[in-house]
Amino acid sequence: MNSVGTIGRFYEVDVQFPPYVHSSREEVRHSVGDAVVIECMVDANPEPDIRWLHRYSNETKQEIDLSRQYSQEKLDKKREDRIWFIKHEQLNATRWKTSLFIQRIPKRLFNSNFICRAINRYGQGEQIITMLESHHFTKKHRHTSTTSVYSSSLSSVSTTTGRTFDEIQCLK
Repeated sequence: MNSVGTIGRFYEVDVQFPPYVHSSREEVRHSVGDAVVIECMVDANPEPDIRWLHRYSNETKQEIDLSRQYSQEKLDKKREDRIWFIKHEQLNATRWKTSLFIQRIPKRLFNSNFICRAINRYGQGEQIITMLESHHFTKKHRHTSTTSVYSSSLSSVSTTTGRTFDEIQCLK
């Protein structure tokens, strides 16, 4: 301490920066008719304009702005037949979470890109997420059986399920 005394001041620092957009996944795999949520986190200051865009392929650079049509605020809540909608949530002063909800994936969306883009006066950032088709194959099991003879009794056991033929017939 000095003889004059002490003085303290507080300053608020407002660091401004272009958007940084990131997602935990760069591709999503689903099947036709699945529901999916694609999420992105956006860090920026000042607040960015956040948009979801759709590009059918990398060859065509044409982007469809989904945000203009499908943002949560613009949707009629009674419509059950919509394919997708978008929601933005501010988590703190410089972070947002944005989600694209797709209710039932149509086949035409596979092998295409969804772009989460954020823009403010300092620049822009984006994350591209590719939608790929995942095939859910149902395995078709053939009934194979082995025959063993023990003291003149015949037993047939399925090598696929481990059950006897009589047990399998009862399950049908």
